[in-house]
Amino acid sequence: EALYQAQTQAPSSEAAIQAFEKVGHDHAGTPAAFEALMALGEIYGKKPGAEGQAVDWFKKAESQASTSRERLFARYSLCFAQEKSGKLADALMTLEAARSLGEPLLKSEIALTRARLLARSGKTLEAKQAFEGVIKDFSGTQAAKTAEQWKAMQ
Repeated sequence: EALYQAQTQAPSSEAAIQAFEKVGHDHAGTPAAFEALMALGEIYGKKPGAEGQAVDWFKKAESQASTSRERLFARYSLCFAQEKSGKLADALMTLEAARSLGEPLLKSEIALTRARLLARSGKTLEAKQAFEGVIKDFSGTQAAKTAEQWKAMQ
């Protein structure tokens, strides 16, 4: 019920932030706490200059994850927060940790994100190979089409 009340607040309002923090604290170790911490990461991820706080909330969410799929979503979100804060090496490590979970969900997106991060990190040859891998392994998907576009820009 506390999570529902937090979710009904105006998105990113101070009341919503406080409500999500309370759920995360009061219901630690539950799916509700995980959802609340992920919501806080998303709120701070959208606030200019608050990327570091988003990173912290996604790390807390990962620590509260009770399933492999929850860990996958937390790590994937953490990766984007790290990228947004300019920590590309950290984002690549987090993405590898997400990939290592072996969850089939988001597999093509993780491969594409890895290729994109390599390109942004200046690792041109590795990025090209990674984009080619996405094109080959996920032929006919949106990820392959996006990889084709990124590869053409390299």
